[in-house]
Amino acid sequence: MSTLVLQSHMTPLPHFWIEQCLLSVRTWARNRSFAYKFIGDETFQLVDTLVRDRYKDRPVILSDLARLIEMQRGLEEGFNAVIWLDADTLILKTDAFHPLESEFVVGREHWIQEGNNGSLAAHSKVHNGYLYAQEGSVSLPFYAGVASRFLKSQRGQIPDQFIGPKLLTALHNVVQFEVQETAAAFSPAVIKDIINGGGPAQELLISCSKTLPEAVNLCASSVRKGELSDDDMLKLIQKGESLVL
Repeated sequence: MSTLVLQSHMTPLPHFWIEQCLLSVRTWARNRSFAYKFIGDETFQLVDTLVRDRYKDRPVILSDLARLIEMQRGLEEGFNAVIWLDADTLILKTDAFHPLESEFVVGREHWIQEGNNGSLAAHSKVHNGYLYAQEGSVSLPFYAGVASRFLKSQRGQIPDQFIGPKLLTALHNVVQFEVQETAAAFSPAVIKDIINGGGPAQELLISCSKTLPEAVNLCASSVRKGELSDDDMLKLIQKGESLVL
């Protein structure tokens, strides 16, 4: 079965460590004999002009829609399956991460952070930093159509993640997509615990997870927001395959 792996990001990369993440995905794709394609900002040209103009200053929103169109194009080009991985995704073990094969698959997120009372809380949902679709998928065009229709009709302000994790989780709660439990995400609290040798956020993540992660979205936005530093990300990445939760 022919499989295409897709990734995209603006260039030049805003953080040097993202290249290490991209390398881990390219290595994983090569090891599994998957085709690989990296796309720059030209991906936004696939988005409807009305949506592109309305959200020209919201690249996260445009990216969340453009990735769905890119995946559909990959299937139309003749690939049997297409996988999307965000550019800040690190494959922890390139020989161990096995994609779940189904018509449409999403990633899993247990976001660990402090609540208003200062105690840690886990917010569990699905995410679009990892997506898998096979030829003949009905869920991919359905999701893309709903996302596009919403952005065309929406007039007010929406959060960056609205048609990504928020909409995807709302749809998942109704139709129950297949979930790649090993395609996870690390919150800043979890990353800080890991690079410091352990802690309660890491322990809570482990207790919430059905299985240990093999591919992890590191959420580069955490650096942009000042919650983590580039050095923090590099320390995590340097653990690589030795990372043990």
